[in-house]
This record gives sequence, structure tokens and C-alpha cells, in this order.
Amino acid sequence: HPFHLHGMNRKSNDISNWRWTKLLETFGAEEGKNAKSYRVTTKQELSNLLDDETFAKAEVIQLVELVMPQKDAPRALKVQAELSGRTNRYTADGSA
Repeated sequence: HPFHLHGMNRKSNDISNWRWTKLLETFGAEEGKNAKSYRVTTKQELSNLLDDETFAKAEVIQLVELVMPQKDAPRALKVQAELSGRTNRYTADGSA
């Protein structure tokens, strides 16, 4: 989550709107034959997928596209980013 460390609204935070579930095909995999891709957008969808027997067997390579809210990050990372931001402002001001 570099946006928390380098600024919440930086252009580098934008993730291309690409068909991520097609990524395995890029490497020669065939969806449904030797690969399976999933896209989950809610906690419930993720929970259901993780509880699915077929998914758990992992008989083929699998990819999960997990869509999260913009600017989502673990609390610990947010706290660390705030501390780093203060330090960076301190040294950038020449106060160090």
C-alpha cells in the first residue's frame, strides 16, 4: 500500500482497469482446463470462495482478483504511514 507511505492521492496509486482474471491466460493457461480465476468484491464472496471445496482442492492453478475499497489498508500500516509522513515533513522542512 504505497499510497499510505508516499501520499494518498498520488498518481502512482491508480491501478489500471485491466481484466486481471485473464492474467493466467497470458502465461498460456486455459480457463476451465488447467486454470481457474475468480473475482471477489465482498467479504462474503471471499468467505464463500475460501470455504468452497473445489477451490480448496486447488487441482489447477488459481488466481483470485480481490477488489477492495480505494485507500483500504491495515490499521498498522496507516499508523506507520502517519509516523513516516511526520518524519518526512520534519526532514523536508530542514528542521532536522
